Amino acid sequence: MFIQKCKNCSKEFTLKTVLKSVWVEGYSKSIKCDHCNTKHYINMTSRIFIAILIGLTIMPMIKHIPNTILYALLIIITYFLLLILTTPFIARYHVKK
Repeated sequence: MFIQKCKNCSKEFTLKTVLKSVWVEGYSKSIKCDHCNTKHYINMTSRIFIAILIGLTIMPMIKHIPNTILYALLIIITYFLLLILTTPFIARYHVKK
């Protein structure tokens, strides 16, 4: 799993660009290649996969409620940090024709 490259010129997107696209601007925004200005849109399968990964944090917490709130918060924060940092390797983009 690598960070996706531009479909037009094969230049790799930066971590910052992909993270900003998914977590700050939302799925509706496109990524514009810095080199050739081609717009790329996130695939529906990537959207669904990331949404499922977000939902996975809640299910174990409901089944196995930790003894302390601090422990639960530590687990949730750690999971979300790992999810955010791996998003550029999960997200896949396409070019609309």
